[in-house]
Amino acid sequence: MEQWEYKIIEFSTEVYSLGAKNEGADSDVGITEAVRFRKIKQEAAEGFFGKKIKRTASTLTTDEIETIFNDLGEQGWKLCETVPLITNTAHAFRHGTRTTAVQFIFKRKK
Repeated sequence: MEQWEYKIIEFSTEVYSLGAKNEGADSDVGITEAVRFRKIKQEAAEGFFGKKIKRTASTLTTDEIETIFNDLGEQGWKLCETVPLITNTAHAFRHGTRTTAVQFIFKRKK
């Protein structure tokens, strides 16, 4: 029986302005947002109430995503599934999608 190991990489997403004025939340006129991936870095930090996990996000470029995926391929990982994570927040991303993150699931034989 084949034994597999899995790796899950999650990229959160953000909406950002392209610079022009938006005419309204429900308007198709003046749509100026686009979606991009972010990586989330977690690190231990001292807070007011003791230790906590600090999460910071930074934007991923297409080149950085390609590098991540190419490195995984060289290590024998194969993409087997993508899972969009959704939220119940209205207009998380405009016009029908509410995706706020995407998980890429990779597998390889042990």
